[in-house]
Amino acid sequence: MSQLHRIALSMLRCLSPQNARLLLEELKTPEAVFDPEFLKEIPGLNPRLQEEVSSGAALRQAERELEFMEKSDVCLHWFEDEDYPARLRTCPDAPLLLYSMGEADLNPPKMLSIVGTRKMTAYGRLFCEQFIQDLAGAFPDLTIVSGLAYGVDVCAHRTALNFNLKTLAVLAHGLDRVYPPAHRQTAKKIVQQGALLTEMPSYTQPLGWRFVQRNRIVAGLADACVVVESAEKGGSLITAYMAREYNREVFALPGRIIDPYSRGCNKLIKNQVAALLEKAGDLIREMNWDQNIRQQSRQQTLFPLLEAGLQEVFDLFGEGRDYDTSELYELLRQRRDCDMGYLLSVLLQLELYCLIRILPGNKYRLY
Repeated sequence: MSQLHRIALSMLRCLSPQNARLLLEELKTPEAVFDPEFLKEIPGLNPRLQEEVSSGAALRQAERELEFMEKSDVCLHWFEDEDYPARLRTCPDAPLLLYSMGEADLNPPKMLSIVGTRKMTAYGRLFCEQFIQDLAGAFPDLTIVSGLAYGVDVCAHRTALNFNLKTLAVLAHGLDRVYPPAHRQTAKKIVQQGALLTEMPSYTQPLGWRFVQRNRIVAGLADACVVVESAEKGGSLITAYMAREYNREVFALPGRIIDPYSRGCNKLIKNQVAALLEKAGDLIREMNWDQNIRQQSRQQTLFPLLEAGLQEVFDLFGEGRDYDTSELYELLRQRRDCDMGYLLSVLLQLELYCLIRILPGNKYRLY
């Protein structure tokens, strides 16, 4: 199947992705769309489509795009191909194709979108960094998706890079540029440890409406969407509602009612669009990602990534028993010299990994 005709089909302005698929069901191949004889056989076809195809403009633009792809090492992902994101393919308005620059797998075991305001506060930054760090410790195969914008987006990308996670930046323009330009160095790192992704051909300008269009890809790529901070209106809320329409789980970080960049998150939680998110363990439990962790936790050696201190405290627990902190402290003191503050910090880490759970009365039990 011709790459040229695939690209040209995606460039027909009067044809939405949904209608393009319907046309392909009728004509079978993209090449047939550009054959006037085949088009004549379809009753009730939009005359504008016939005119646009006859002009040859889409094919000429597609030729230029192929030249750019070859020069810039850009890959093409067609919606029927195996390397197209399988999660995104289930969305009714998924793009016909995606362009990517980088080496990332678009179908990793776990994928999480993290979005939010461009005017990120210290509260949001602290949460975002700790949240991704905790997830990276438990799931090194996790891929973080965002939009490379100021604030929450770039914080999510940079934190993922810092903790050796793959990350995808979904752009609202072509791969000939980086917007905003201030994030060019981050984009270069993403190409090495993930990918830049867009449905837009090269030399497409980053206009406002294209960011809204881009948001559906951010929502559709992932298993779940996390909103870190948002005003009462904004693009991240649009992404959250799109994610719900795609049957994705949505999570939001709550904040004070007087904080303008928590109002959007509080609204999502209040309207039951998003689940309240306080720590990584909340998402892990809601997504049932803890099943793998619990299975591995029964092995003699827990996680190679866990420090020896975490393993040591975990080994204190027996199946089906509840332990209060004083009992655990005495057991631990028999093995090493430590204070209660050390024990409490380790218990918190084990809870984040969903290995133990806290019970009423300040008691702990294995999951």
